[in-house]
Amino acid sequence: MTDATMDDAKAKKNGGKALIFMAILLSIMLGGAAFYLVSSNRIPFLSSAAPDTSYVTPTVDSGAIAFVPLDPIMITFGTGQDRVHLRFRTQLEVPKSATSNVEALVPRVIDVFNTFLRALSLDE
Repeated sequence: MTDATMDDAKAKKNGGKALIFMAILLSIMLGGAAFYLVSSNRIPFLSSAAPDTSYVTPTVDSGAIAFVPLDPIMITFGTGQDRVHLRFRTQLEVPKSATSNVEALVPRVIDVFNTFLRALSLDE
């Protein structure tokens, strides 16, 4: 009976080594295939076609820039004696032509800043 359990233990031990060997071999093969595909430009979305520049914003000269100030925000972190306050004040840099549009959206921008800052912890 002890001989049968010894044979089972050896079979399991050898099976584990074979599984590790197969995993290493498979990862080497997949890594080589990925390297080949990327280096030879065989993947369509990684091709070296001309980049799409339609999303690039044009540069604005400094005379056409306006700063829209936002109301200060005060966020409280912690409770009790561990309470810490963060005072946040900022201005948005916008083209002068868009100043009135941005000023109309200031409450939304402040709400987004407020939501983001309240989601942070003191460590972050």
